[in-house]
Amino acid sequence: ELRFQPPKPVLEYKEVVNATEDGPSCPKPSRPNYPVDEDCLTINVYTPTSNSSSSLPVIFFIHPGGFYTMSGRSDLAGPHYLLDQDLVLVTINY
Repeated sequence: ELRFQPPKPVLEYKEVVNATEDGPSCPKPSRPNYPVDEDCLTINVYTPTSNSSSSLPVIFFIHPGGFYTMSGRSDLAGPHYLLDQDLVLVTINY
């Protein structure tokens, strides 16, 4: 019922949200081999584990794929190499 409608804000979380795992990717015609769901407008923010109080550069990565393939999942657009650096990586699913 919300397809092609603006997202609705979450008014209150009833339980703790596990933000350590990827959410579902948006459905694609390419039939990816990872979880997809219509409820897929998510943002991933990866930060280094250091407790530095200094400002860090931010990379905002919008994945390619032309709505046919790809997603912002960590196994596809992941932070593994980048988070060895002092920076923040932001990816999105759309």
